[in-house]
Amino acid sequence: MSHYAQRPWEKNLPLSLHGYQLKPDQIKANLAELLTDTTAQFSQSPAFSVVLPTGLSKTLTFQEVDDLSTIFANYLQHHLKLKKGDVVGLQMPNSLQYPIAVFACWKVGLIITNINPLYTPRELEYQLGDSTAKALIVSDLFLATFERVIQNNLQFKSLALVTASLSEFFDEPYHGMIAQKMQADAEAQGRSLKPSIDYVTFTDALEIGKTLEQYTSIQHDIALYQYTGGTTGRSKGAVISHQNNGRLFTCP
Repeated sequence: MSHYAQRPWEKNLPLSLHGYQLKPDQIKANLAELLTDTTAQFSQSPAFSVVLPTGLSKTLTFQEVDDLSTIFANYLQHHLKLKKGDVVGLQMPNSLQYPIAVFACWKVGLIITNINPLYTPRELEYQLGDSTAKALIVSDLFLATFERVIQNNLQFKSLALVTASLSEFFDEPYHGMIAQKMQADAEAQGRSLKPSIDYVTFTDALEIGKTLEQYTSIQHDIALYQYTGGTTGRSKGAVISHQNNGRLFTCP
């Protein structure tokens, strides 16, 4: 069998990348190091952008993402008192809060689990329980689903709740305009962007994090629990390590 039959994609790569393999010392023990290293080289380069349906956009540099994730890591470790190996659920659309939250979790040895924003209450309840999540960072667009979970199972009221809004990180007057439009849309659908239980907005969490001492860096082998589609049975969490080793699990 020819080389290209085994690795057909290499036909479209530069010759210098043919047969390329990562060396063990190139694989980071913690993916948060990718952000730290990139920030050191390209601190003012664009890192992540969000573009709203109206065309409004906001971009954060690598330095801003690194700094904000450090502040949020302070909040997670010192305010929420989350410990190494605790799980944080992330239920958001594409947003600037997502990379900040991910790198913050990894900086303090937490495990993330991505949750489909369109999940039903039953599906959300299952993943939160199966992953043993201790905190949930959720877009305010999907709060109604979580509130229905609480109505059915009060044990989830103990989860630390942080809400994220698409209006955050935009300067005025755009921040206010976006927030007003989202509130009007929610009210028209009979929803609320504010939960009926204790919560902290992502912005407020960052303000709190600024007042706290610098987090203590913690290494953990596991990066995330990524749940399968569950088309042939109950969804299972694929355990993905920082060095990209995976296995399946179901919590007892």
